[in-house]
Amino acid sequence: MVAALALLLSFLVPSAVAISPPDPPTVSKVGDSATAVKVSWSGVTGAKGYRIQYSTSASFGSPKFLPASTKSDPLTDTSAVVSGLSTGKQYYFRVAVVDPDSLKVLSQTYSKPVSATVSYPFRAPGDSTPSLITKRSAKLSWAAVPNATEYGVRLATSPSAKPKFYRTATNSISLSGLKANTLYYVKTYVGNTSKRISDYSPENQFVTSGYSNAAPSGLKVVSQGPGDVKLAWTALNPLPAGTKYVVSIATEFIYPVPGREPSVPLARFKGVRTRGPYTTNSATITGLVANTTYYAQVYLIGRQNQRITSSSDFVTAKTIVARGTISGKTTGVTGDDLTASAYLGNELVEQVTVGSDNAYSMAVRPGGYKVLITYTGSGNYASAWARSGKDGGRIPAEASVVNVARDKATTAPTVKLHTGAVVSGIVRDRSGRAVRDVDITALTAMTSAREVEVVGTSAPNGKYILRGLPDGRHWLRYAYSGDGFKTRSVEIVVTKGKITSVRVPPGKASTTSVRDPFTAVNVRLDNAPFRKRYKPSISGTRRVGSTLTGKVTPWLAGSNPTTKASMSLQWKRNGSSIRGATSSRYKLTAADRGKRITVTATGRRYGFSTSSLTSAKTAPIR
Repeated sequence: MVAALALLLSFLVPSAVAISPPDPPTVSKVGDSATAVKVSWSGVTGAKGYRIQYSTSASFGSPKFLPASTKSDPLTDTSAVVSGLSTGKQYYFRVAVVDPDSLKVLSQTYSKPVSATVSYPFRAPGDSTPSLITKRSAKLSWAAVPNATEYGVRLATSPSAKPKFYRTATNSISLSGLKANTLYYVKTYVGNTSKRISDYSPENQFVTSGYSNAAPSGLKVVSQGPGDVKLAWTALNPLPAGTKYVVSIATEFIYPVPGREPSVPLARFKGVRTRGPYTTNSATITGLVANTTYYAQVYLIGRQNQRITSSSDFVTAKTIVARGTISGKTTGVTGDDLTASAYLGNELVEQVTVGSDNAYSMAVRPGGYKVLITYTGSGNYASAWARSGKDGGRIPAEASVVNVARDKATTAPTVKLHTGAVVSGIVRDRSGRAVRDVDITALTAMTSAREVEVVGTSAPNGKYILRGLPDGRHWLRYAYSGDGFKTRSVEIVVTKGKITSVRVPPGKASTTSVRDPFTAVNVRLDNAPFRKRYKPSISGTRRVGSTLTGKVTPWLAGSNPTTKASMSLQWKRNGSSIRGATSSRYKLTAADRGKRITVTATGRRYGFSTSSLTSAKTAPIR
């Protein structure tokens, strides 16, 4: 009996009881290693061993394990270092509870995975700068990396050449034993000659000199003017006895032609001129052309004015644009709502806000300008051009030219702004419905140029309002901003800030109404015609019981962008509409025998004239 019970229990109790998997692990760095990480997890009650699975695939394709072999002892701690990883790659990690003898997974599954990218513990150095270059030596400096205690330098004469490695405890190093007139490629990193614990810095290049003395370094632009540039550089200490600095200025940098680069790719320039000599480490180069790019270098000459160093790295120095000043005043309205604009021909060159003291000032290049004072407030003031001896002008042709010289201040005529007219009304279509989003533009009617004066837009209820029209004759242009409707124009006259005349062009009176005494200009817009209409066609057997098919290409409406009409069909028998026959297919009936069938296509779109086209007649139906 006891033996039988023991046998029964052996079937009911498995040798390895399934338990819950661990929680997702955490991944952390290991010292200064770039090929290992530490994986940690919370212990599972009753667990006697663990195994880590990891892979570069989120689906754990081609996985690796720790321990790697089922013959190894399991992990008994709740953390382990996974080594032999590839720097810069992303890995996925998960942990399972395993049988301590077979490493078979006892938990129902592995934990949820976590990912981590194996990286260097330090960022790469940056801003490497060569200096003090001679024929046999050079100094290299770079930005220090926080907490780094040692750096390495990789130096080679080509990207594929065997490099030399150097080590230093500071963020600079003096390189010696170099070849003269040779191009070197250099990278820096955190680490030493045998171990790298950061990425390489971006590659830099320098060319050793043909001279024994070091070239000046640290050349920079201190200031720029319209005709001059001030330069400064790091003083050589000590400066060789009897030597002086010379600055070379070029107007063109010659870029190497692919496949035709010199063996030593030195910077090459055209239009080179020299300035100096100088005994201090700065110089102001004068006599330059405004708004021009120059390329500057500095080198040393000896007692006999012979060159004794190569040139420094070049800097780009651009002279600024020569400018003068336009100043002016306004009256008639507070300056906070005014803008002053300077025009050179038709080009807007500069624009400033008029101050609360009704004064303005603009810096512009030398030349002849016209100044427009624009009212930007909510009142009814008219903008005006500055002109001498009179009130402001309406159009550029009435403006005075303000001549500006370099480094000189010129005063523009004072502009007085006057109250202008207010034009309001409603825009409707031919059916009397309000039309929104119509652009209303007031244009001068004095010249063929039709300068824009005031703009506005109709509201959803069709209403619009334009403020600040100056005295004189104007055209009001009504153009729908969407797709459709014909543009409408109305001519008005403003006298002393009031509309005194409205003229509707001949042939337009039927669609434009103007209320007298000109308190409103109400406009009706005509529909636009479709740009392209297509005649429908009929296909199918002309026999009672058969079905005909009508086809029509949608008509084209606008052109920017192209839009299409909404099309409908109506079948007809001997020219009369067939009741209910409005689909694209029509089944012939006994009533059609001996009759001719057509289909009429009608195009509709808002803002366009609804119209119809009819297909060719069929032969008599059999």
